[in-house]
Amino acid sequence: YRLGLYYEREGNLEKAREYYQSALERDPHSLPALLKLARLVQPDESEPRLTDEAKRYYERVIEIQNSPYGRIRAIPEIVETAYGFAHLALARHYRAIGETVKAQGHYEQALLVFRNYREVTYPFNLAGRALGLYNPERERQILNAHLQALSDLAALYDSQGRTQDAAALREEYNRLSSE
Repeated sequence: YRLGLYYEREGNLEKAREYYQSALERDPHSLPALLKLARLVQPDESEPRLTDEAKRYYERVIEIQNSPYGRIRAIPEIVETAYGFAHLALARHYRAIGETVKAQGHYEQALLVFRNYREVTYPFNLAGRALGLYNPERERQILNAHLQALSDLAALYDSQGRTQDAAALREEYNRLSSE
């Protein structure tokens, strides 16, 4: 996995993909490798419609989340945000192709993960700042995904006439974005 990171930083995406795939062969539950592979096979990150291969990687992350491997946590305070990222990617995909019921379910699942992270894991990460264990870039990625899930789901609720639910999500969005 770390060799994949190295080659990705160097711009050698084929070599990076090869090493991420190798990491996944060694550990089929490697969420970081699955997310990296999903992103590498998605040519345009701004395009919500996923390639078939990217969709399979994200679906594999969700399979892991729903398995005993994903449900039993050795350290309950550590929430795995990879599940939230996968749900968000799938939600955006299903919304883009007009499957709003599936999209809504994935948005709601993404929010459960990000809210749980914010409540349970984030305080520990903040406490680790003094020890040099805080990664501000990673925290920005998680916050941005959380905000996107809130915004997208609010728009979906608006389209369904669920204005109160949408307003509650926008309130949460405003509170988080002002922190």
